[in-house]
Amino acid sequence: MKFGDYVLIEQQRYGCGNEFYKHKVVNILESNLWTDVPVQTPAQNIIHKESVQVALCICCGASQNEIHKYRIEDLTITEEMKNIKKLKTELFKLEKSMIWYLSRINSSYVKEFLNKIKNIKKILIDEQII
Repeated sequence: MKFGDYVLIEQQRYGCGNEFYKHKVVNILESNLWTDVPVQTPAQNIIHKESVQVALCICCGASQNEIHKYRIEDLTITEEMKNIKKLKTELFKLEKSMIWYLSRINSSYVKEFLNKIKNIKKILIDEQII
């Protein structure tokens, strides 16, 4: 888990099932102060006996001025982030393979294909997908 990842955090609801809200990770650190999950209203950081890895998160779509700490083990990475990480890994592998082939074959076709991959990567970065 790192800066920019999107995670789901369970929120306590009364009279109905709990909900999961999407949060963005803005930092990771070690602390003995974090908000317990499922999150009660209002969310409060509580001092615990042990220090663990926590993520500083902001809630997407709500007040993005408040940052709360949550234990890493209480967070679920969104499917969207899992797919982006897979895409990023596959793109890196493909680019690495093409560079290897390009170093052995002086073909304009390979160069053109590598440029297309770089353009796709640039679009994904510009759109903040990777």
